[in-house]
Amino acid sequence: MARLKQIIFTLFFAIGILPTIANAACLAVADDAQITLSEAEIQSLSQISFGREQVFEALYNTSEFETGGCWATPVGNFDAQTLSVGVLQWNYGQNSLQDLMIAYRASFATPELFNQEIATIMPNYGAVAFAEDCLVIPFTITCKEKLLAAHGADGKLNPTIKSEYEALFNSTPMRQVQTSKFIEFLGGLKPKLNLLFGENPTQLQTKWGIDIAIQQGFVRYNDAQGVSQPAFLNPADAAAIRALYVPLDREMKTKRMLSAIRWYSGLCGGIYQGVTTEICNYNIKSWCAVVVRGVTDEQFDLFELTYVRSRIAQGQSGRWQANAFSRRAKIVLNTGRVGTNALPLPRGVRKTRRCNSMLI
Repeated sequence: MARLKQIIFTLFFAIGILPTIANAACLAVADDAQITLSEAEIQSLSQISFGREQVFEALYNTSEFETGGCWATPVGNFDAQTLSVGVLQWNYGQNSLQDLMIAYRASFATPELFNQEIATIMPNYGAVAFAEDCLVIPFTITCKEKLLAAHGADGKLNPTIKSEYEALFNSTPMRQVQTSKFIEFLGGLKPKLNLLFGENPTQLQTKWGIDIAIQQGFVRYNDAQGVSQPAFLNPADAAAIRALYVPLDREMKTKRMLSAIRWYSGLCGGIYQGVTTEICNYNIKSWCAVVVRGVTDEQFDLFELTYVRSRIAQGQSGRWQANAFSRRAKIVLNTGRVGTNALPLPRGVRKTRRCNSMLI
């Protein structure tokens, strides 16, 4: 269905009617020949084993959690961020949206061309969205008041401003800006990936790091000079974890991984966890099948790091620990379910009853 939707959008764009449709519809995140990557961006991506294909795959995977797979999905002040929009749900509350708006405006050759485009796709709220009080960091109370005035009594964006921000973020120039901003975000992950995985992180390690950064952010540790630095995991903790499994043979590694799945099952069976019984059971059965079949050293390492990092997910008093674990385990083991998005068992892996006692 998503592929069919993208084909339909491509056809509409070719015949010049996409802007009308984009006002009211989700445009699925996908590669588009009109979006270009500079040589500098390609070089930056190569340092984390990524290329164009991996960028758009990562953009889509990220958007599944943030926007339901869409380029825009504007939402209102339900989370006290005033207005959020785009693949990473950039917003005014955290002052992360202004740079995209400024970059979009700068992408036009002249102010006249910019004004002409905005008059077409944002006739009612373009003046508000690109007013200086909404572009400064931090954004001003006057901007906030104007945006909050565009909310309905239900606390949601009114249909007009929602459709106009959707049209803006579905447009080719803004999708270009979003892609470039995402690549900039990936570049910022490189030192943290190097710290944990060495100079040449693999695609799997990079995908794992992207998902942690987006959902859980970073932990802090003091470097050799005593300066606080961000990381995926405290380097001393990572070294201690890895030292513990150096002497383990395959059988013991399997037992350790099954114990972590048992921990996940315990979370699922408790209260105040952001998961469902159906999702948990799908994951338990799928992960168990892969673990029993056998995993690579890289998968084992990432799985154990996932287990440790998920245990310190503290949002809402730990409510999202099971969700954090399932997101990364799905990436590492290439199977599992988060929300409505399910990955089947990898080819050649068969179901097993070995973990049935862990089912909820």
